[in-house]
Amino acid sequence: MKKSLLICLILLSLLAASISGASSESSNYNLKLITISDGGGSINSSSYKNIISMGIINWVISSSTYVSRLGFLHGLLLADGQPCANANQCEGGYCCSNVCASSSCPSEEPEEPAAAAAAAGDGGGGGIVNRTGLLAKVGVEDYSVSPSSIKSEVVIGRSKEEKFKIKNTGEVKLDFSLSVRGVNDFVSLSDSSFSLDAGESKTITVEVIGHDFGAYSGKILITAGGIVKEILVVIEVKSDVVLFDVKMDIPADYKEVEQGEDLKAQITLLNVGAPKQVDVITTYLMKDFTGNVIYESSETFAVDEQKSYLKSFPVPSSTELGDYLAVIEVRYSNSFAVSSEMFKVVEKPIVTLPKLLKNPLYNLILLIAIAAVVLFLFISRLVPKKVSRWKK
Repeated sequence: MKKSLLICLILLSLLAASISGASSESSNYNLKLITISDGGGSINSSSYKNIISMGIINWVISSSTYVSRLGFLHGLLLADGQPCANANQCEGGYCCSNVCASSSCPSEEPEEPAAAAAAAGDGGGGGIVNRTGLLAKVGVEDYSVSPSSIKSEVVIGRSKEEKFKIKNTGEVKLDFSLSVRGVNDFVSLSDSSFSLDAGESKTITVEVIGHDFGAYSGKILITAGGIVKEILVVIEVKSDVVLFDVKMDIPADYKEVEQGEDLKAQITLLNVGAPKQVDVITTYLMKDFTGNVIYESSETFAVDEQKSYLKSFPVPSSTELGDYLAVIEVRYSNSFAVSSEMFKVVEKPIVTLPKLLKNPLYNLILLIAIAAVVLFLFISRLVPKKVSRWKK
């Protein structure tokens, strides 16, 4: 009996001698005090290496943040700097802002854990997982510009100041870049590049100089954080001596014109200083906001005191969608007057049955047609049918 017990002790000693050592390492600690049997596995992540198990590894559980090879696992306390959920997981005894530490946590409020940060990230900025495993919110980039358009009337040879405001409505600092298109010879900006912190705003001064008679269209482009916005610019340059005045008016309901239709504007010419009954030269223009002329025509009028009329500007079906400027220029002697209105070219809608049914005129025609058919059928039943008999 004693010999059998001795043999068992010897076998157990040989088995213990065959067990190999394991290690758990990181930049913060190096621990080699666990033994594993044959078939041991490893638990790894980007922040630590853990090779700790007893028995045969028979299953693996993994995710983007850890790998667990399951057998009989022995958990280690986390070193300083490792992500944690509570102090019981930390070797130093403290879990501060979800990171292990050896000293007591500061009095300020700890950072949100990953789950709470993820819920906060759903509000708009999105998020990324940082090195501590928390969801760091990505700042939203956006800004506002007001007004969205500038219309300036200036006398030839003189200058005038206009202003617009840019505000950083996002959550991060933005670098702004400004440029002028189409009216470069008439416009200069007080600033063309600058930075704004979140919530900060800046007012830009636009100096308009009247170089030449006429109406001119262009835009100011604003770029920041990959977002491009624009301010439409209209400049009307008139003469110092005014003998005639002109006014163009497009009602708000008619400022959207379909491709292939005509833009209709009310024109009023007013004699404010010329002799009675004089001839004036009028020029009609349609321009885009890059300075290109889309349409041009002219005619001469005999004007006594005042003249009002309706003018149609043809909009070809090939005209691109977007914003345009309708212009009338009036010349008499050394007097030059100008008036303009912005409008938008929109796509011609496809007429469908539901849209037709919403049209009162179409419904009236449809009812008349139905009534006519019913009346015809009713009368045809009242009229006796003539029976023809063929004699053999």
